[in-house]
Amino acid sequence: MALFGKSERMVTRDDPERAEISDVLPWLLKDLGWVLLLQPLALGAAAYSIVVDCIRLIASWATGTAGDRAQALMELLWLVGNGVWMSSEVCFESKTVAARDTLSPLFWYSGALFPSDDSSVRYETGVALARLCLVAALGCITVFYAGCAMGRFSVTAPRGRGRLRGDVTLPFIGSVSADVYSRSFLVPWVFKDLLWTLDFPIGVGIFAVLAGVIASDCFRRFRDPLFAAELLWLAGNTSWAFTELVLQDSTISTRLVAAMFISLAVALACAEVARRRDPAAEGESRPLLDQAPPSAAAAPAPAQTE
Repeated sequence: MALFGKSERMVTRDDPERAEISDVLPWLLKDLGWVLLLQPLALGAAAYSIVVDCIRLIASWATGTAGDRAQALMELLWLVGNGVWMSSEVCFESKTVAARDTLSPLFWYSGALFPSDDSSVRYETGVALARLCLVAALGCITVFYAGCAMGRFSVTAPRGRGRLRGDVTLPFIGSVSADVYSRSFLVPWVFKDLLWTLDFPIGVGIFAVLAGVIASDCFRRFRDPLFAAELLWLAGNTSWAFTELVLQDSTISTRLVAAMFISLAVALACAEVARRRDPAAEGESRPLLDQAPPSAAAAPAPAQTE
């Protein structure tokens, strides 16, 4: 029996150009640069991601549903918080002597970009600001779901709207917009990041598993390679958290494993970009439509009259 109900065969994909790959790829590059301490890559990809999500939020606010707006605002706040956390680490954090020795194979890393006597204070200030952004992101999506529970908002998709058009059916919840559900794995992901900043490895592990369950179910339902990339990203992110929170950067091997998973996710996402831009593959870019919906069935030819 399927984990969250039957596979959704009546959900169709919107145009490839509107796919979320434009969001996901810079997110992956940001984390790849971060885990490998490639500071220019991490900072550049984070800045690009924030700009892209600002544009997406403006577009969602103008034409989207309440779910689109809440999801876009949550993602932007999460990215800002994540970017502030990362910037604080690469610019100000001073690694311990043991950690610096462990990271010595990363020959390009020579320490914080802007070391100073009050680097630790600046780092903690940045992490506190990041936590505030992450809490705001969770508050935003909580308000939306509370409004849905009270009947103020709807989680179903208007006809013809969304990257993944149509609804999915979830047990105990009912019909949910496929587009909103496909990005809902980010909710436990934001919890994971918040608990990571608080050095709470058990909580990080719990929410990483929950995010993985949702992303796996989305891959099962929609057969979208981007969900496979997101699962690889999550595996790398979890390995990375284990390296920092449990092993205290005492070995570089798990950090390199994390980088390997994220690199595979980047490669998969890049391959998907190339496939979707290939005109010859356009007919293959809609794997979510296994059969024509009844409304799309060919109408019978009218009877001939003499």
